[in-house]
Amino acid sequence: MDDAHRDHVEAIDRCVELCGECHRSCLSAAGSGHPDGDHLRLLLDTAQMCQTAADFMLRGSPLHGYACGLCAHVCKVCHDRCQVGDLADVAEICARCADECLHLSKLAAHDALV
Repeated sequence: MDDAHRDHVEAIDRCVELCGECHRSCLSAAGSGHPDGDHLRLLLDTAQMCQTAADFMLRGSPLHGYACGLCAHVCKVCHDRCQVGDLADVAEICARCADECLHLSKLAAHDALV
């Protein structure tokens, strides 16, 4: 395995782990009774998007970069909303997941061009 491929595999492992953490964190916050309305829907959307991105990565889909790009965007939106909604712990994991998903989507785009 060459260095670029190993880096990509390691990035996938990190991203799957963070997507799982974000999924669990968002579901926990959604079930806490604290958020309502649009914020509740956003938490559920984020949890679902994290699970979907992880599923794409785990099955080795060549489209995982696209799923990760969308996941990065959704997690960023959730991060911003959770900061305002006083869910700092959820905001933090959303930010970390967004950063890792964005990194992985860029790696996947680069690999597609090479």
